[in-house]
Amino acid sequence: MFPVLARCSMPPVRYVARMTSRLGVCELVKRVLLVQVVLVTIAAHLAFAQGVSAQSEGTTGANSQKGRTLVERRCRVCHSINGSNTGVGPELTGVFGRRSAATQYDYSPAMRNARLTWDESTLTAFLAAPSKMIPGTKMPISVADATDRANIIAFLKDLR
Repeated sequence: MFPVLARCSMPPVRYVARMTSRLGVCELVKRVLLVQVVLVTIAAHLAFAQGVSAQSEGTTGANSQKGRTLVERRCRVCHSINGSNTGVGPELTGVFGRRSAATQYDYSPAMRNARLTWDESTLTAFLAAPSKMIPGTKMPISVADATDRANIIAFLKDLR
């Protein structure tokens, strides 16, 4: 139906002129639009497949330096790092692998009773929706973007 232009011996302009005279403008436009729809559909499927594989990787390939920037910008308002206490939220240094409510901080009863260990899966779920995971937690801020969460967790793993 559509000969490959690379195999066509005539220039593309002559090819289009020939096809226009053979098919008519209406039919040629329909075919061009069909090809565009197919290409856009393929591109969308490829983008979706890449997104699914990136989400299933967890923090593999996450960027700790980007996570540091995110923590500095978004988390340090309330949380302290390396003892620079802000007093609003608990210390984040050493949080990865630690039990919930294990430091000197006035945790909510919900957090004290959660009895979680902060690993990749618990941090991912908590950062995505803190009050959904632990109703009654004091943490009001979520991290909606999966890449941002992965980068923050990568930084928290390094923050020991």
